[in-house]
Amino acid sequence: MKPAAPLRVLVVDGSPQARRLLCQAIAADAHLELLAQAGDAWAARDVLVLQQPDVVVLDLDLPRIDGLSFLRRYMRALPTPTVVLDSGRAADRGRIAQALAEGAAGVAARPTADDPVRLQRQMRLLATRIKAAARGGAPQAARAAAPALPPPQLAAERVIAVGSSTGGVEALNQLLPAFDEHTPGMVIVQHMPAGFTGSLARRLDGLGRLRVREARDGDRVLQGQALLAPGGQRHMVLVRAGAQFRVRLVDGDPVNYSRPSVDVLFESVAEQAGARSAAVLLTGMGRDGAAGMLAIRRRGGHTVAQDEATSVVFGMPQMARRLGAAEAVAPLSAIPATLARLMNPQRPGAATPATHAGESDDSEPGI
Repeated sequence: MKPAAPLRVLVVDGSPQARRLLCQAIAADAHLELLAQAGDAWAARDVLVLQQPDVVVLDLDLPRIDGLSFLRRYMRALPTPTVVLDSGRAADRGRIAQALAEGAAGVAARPTADDPVRLQRQMRLLATRIKAAARGGAPQAARAAAPALPPPQLAAERVIAVGSSTGGVEALNQLLPAFDEHTPGMVIVQHMPAGFTGSLARRLDGLGRLRVREARDGDRVLQGQALLAPGGQRHMVLVRAGAQFRVRLVDGDPVNYSRPSVDVLFESVAEQAGARSAAVLLTGMGRDGAAGMLAIRRRGGHTVAQDEATSVVFGMPQMARRLGAAEAVAPLSAIPATLARLMNPQRPGAATPATHAGESDDSEPGI
């Protein structure tokens, strides 16, 4: 089989030193190819039009035309998977959140040369983000508006917990539109820094009939609604409040290098919801979520892990599979139907998620 051609990457950054580090990160990965580098939007525009890169790595602090304005322009005319760079300044969070809302596929730390160990980690993560953006494909220039729905009123009797990390933003973009207002209450941890999950929730909320919002401490878990854990500062756990479920945002050290942690959420779901729960573990680096998924399965809940072929990084789902935590392993597109079959064994046609004509119902057996 002929190996896949490397991804052609355009680097756009106003700092020559930053461009050098970004180019080094791309050169160090055999699956990436530096197509060109540009110091401003004008030079980058010519490369976009004439050479059509596979992925753009974009700093928002550009001379003459800022990166956010440039992103808006080319996403309308020539949509291209884009990773925006985060310099770590609190003042940049709003612009990065807006870039995600405008169609950027992901965020990566802007490499700095002050710490060699940190630099190498930043370079590896940048390469991973670039590949994740490419797998997601070019964003649509325009998306049809979802029909307006009244706020959900029913407290959830069952809970679906979802965990994801690297590549998870695009996985959620594809997964959540398959669910609707009849879906059990959903709680989600996506590994992201503080300040970005609100924008992600608003973006996901506009994709389909499932309502999505960033979780607040004490929020009820409602049918037809997904609560996304705020990034970076606290863990999210499920608690019982009489006959209802709620989420609490709690302080605590990072678990599996992550806060919020998928394991923390899943373990609380196992304890509080048990057999009335299901868990989905999506693409991600490391092992976060595998132990918690095993706890859910041992309490009688159903569990599905994303398969290797559709995962950007197979670390988290692979660990769940190794532990025997995954009842089923399925391609991303088949996860909704797999969940429906597991959660409604007496009603194979029942749509816990919304199922549509032509959807695959195949999944690999868990091991």
